[in-house]
Parts: sequence; structure tokens; C-alpha cells
Amino acid sequence: MTGIFRNLSISFAIWIFPLFVFAAPVPNVGIIPGNIWYSAYPLREGVEVGVYTAIFNGSDFTVQGRVAFRDNDRLITEAPFLIAPGKLDEVRINWVPREGEHSVSALITKVERIEQGTSPATITLATNVAAKNEVTVEPLPSPPPPASPNVNSASVSAETAVITGDFGAVGSALSTAANTIGALASSTTNTVASVASRVLPAYVSEPIGSVAESGDSFRVTAATAVEAKKADLRQALAEGEAAKQARASETRASGLTQVGGLAAIAPVRWLVSGYRATMAKLSDWVLGDLPTKVTAAEEGTGGGVKEPLQYAAYFGLASAGLLLRHAWVFWIVVLVLLFFLLRFLFRKLFRRNYY
Repeated sequence: MTGIFRNLSISFAIWIFPLFVFAAPVPNVGIIPGNIWYSAYPLREGVEVGVYTAIFNGSDFTVQGRVAFRDNDRLITEAPFLIAPGKLDEVRINWVPREGEHSVSALITKVERIEQGTSPATITLATNVAAKNEVTVEPLPSPPPPASPNVNSASVSAETAVITGDFGAVGSALSTAANTIGALASSTTNTVASVASRVLPAYVSEPIGSVAESGDSFRVTAATAVEAKKADLRQALAEGEAAKQARASETRASGLTQVGGLAAIAPVRWLVSGYRATMAKLSDWVLGDLPTKVTAAEEGTGGGVKEPLQYAAYFGLASAGLLLRHAWVFWIVVLVLLFFLLRFLFRKLFRRNYY
């Protein structure tokens, strides 16, 4: 009986002893403390950067595992590693940071021993220290406002006032109010975005930020295109007005001021007079003294039915420019349109009417 117990004890020791050997903490393997660096510096908000750390394997066997990278104790992602004995290797992830102060850390979360002919065995590190780095992410510089394209060298001085003066005194008041509200909206948006980036997980906050960035890039590009179209139309109107003024001067010089036919009827004459006065007011409002600084249009152009349509198009472009130049106005319009579109689709899909 005693021999049986002795044999069992020896067998048990033979099987259990290797487990204690492998379970013993492995020294000289781990992250080199304090070693976190970046592929570009300084860090800019919304600009992807590589984050690195270094792992040394001072053992006599290959190790593999995973490193967890965190930003302010929030997991960014994990990266795998496989390091031969006696080697130092780097581990990298890609990160799109937000503006503000950040504490970036890297810690080994899993490590295994790799030997030929055996399955990977989990090991414990004698020292598992997190690498940490404090870094400030700077905001991206604000994009320059859309430049007002130069129509020609003669119209530069008149064009500088167009952006805020498209609608006269009303336009100036609208622009001032829009800038004031825009500054408040920008401050509020930045605060909300900063809080959201800390509260929401990266896979939620980053796509939202990307969509907002793409939308704002489209807005700036569209605003520039609208300003260019508006400048071209303003130039055409100025050339037409110059041609009208030249013809009027020739008529006065020749003394041919009589009218006949349908234009001699009083109501028609009043309508024509009112139309001309309205066009003159629009010309003064939109063009200022620009017609005196441009070359008159070719014979046969200027005035006619086309002129009021051109002014209507000009004010349409001016309204679009006001919408695109102010981000908060642009996004409110986008959200309102999106709401009505979703409501329309919802009603069509479910064939119900809601009031």
C-alpha cells in the first residue's frame, strides 16, 4: 500500500512540477518604460498619426502577445507582437487625435511563450509596466475665408464690399448677426465635440467627426465657386450697364428723345419709367460705380428682358453665398432638409399619414 502511494506521489510531482516552472514569472521581457513616440509632431486635431512603443524580449524563447493602447484611460485599440529571443521590436497603431490634453499609455495585456512543436503557453511577466506619455494635441488652423475672385483690375475696389453688401444695409445687418451667432455656435460646438470625444467610443465619435469635416470642406469649396460665379455675373451686369449708359449719352447728344407708338401711351410710359427706375436702383445697389470702370458690352447687349433675370440670378447666388459662408447656417439647413427627407421616406415606406 505504501508503495502505491509513493508511486502516485512521484507521478503527481512529475506532472505538476513543469506547470510551476512555466507559471513562474518571466523576467527581462516587457515594454521599455516611458517609451512612446509618434510618427509626426506636434500632433494636430483630426490628423492621423502613428503611435509607437518598444518591447524587449530578454528570454531564451520567442514571445507573442498583444499591447493595449489607451488615451486618457479609454482604449484606442490593441496591436499584436511577435519577438524572437534577445530582440527589441516596436509596436505601432494609427490614431486620429482630438484637440486637447491627452495621456497616452501602452500596456501588455497578453503574452505567450512560443516553442517549436508545442502549443503557445501563457506566461506571466515579472515586470509589466505601462509606457505613458503626456501630449497636447493642437487644433487645426482655421481655413482662410473664401477669397473674392478678381473680375479684373478695374473692379477690385468695388468688389471688396460685395461680400457683406450684397443686400445693402439689410445685408450688413444680416452679416453682423450671422458672425455673432456663428462665433457663439462655434464655441458651443467645440465644447460639445470635446465632451463627446471623451464620452463616446472612438468608433462612434470618429466617423461623426469625419462626416462633419467632409461636409465643411464641401461648404468651403462651394462657397468659393459661388463667389466666382457671382463675380462673373456682376462683371456681365456692369458691362451691360456701361453699354446702356453709353447709348443714353448718345441719345441725349443727338437730341432724339421723342417716343412714339405703344411707348407713347401714358400707362405704358409709366410702366417703362418705373421699370427703368427700378433697374437703376438695382444697378446702384449691386454695381455701385463699377460700370464706369469696365469696358462697355458689345452692341446689342445690356438691358432687355435678360437684365432682370440676371439680377435675380445674382441675388440667388448672394443668398447661397450667405448660406455657405456661415457654417452654423449651412448645418441648420442641412439638418432641416434631412429631417423632411427622412419624414417623407418614412411616410412612403409605411404608407401612413402623420400630422
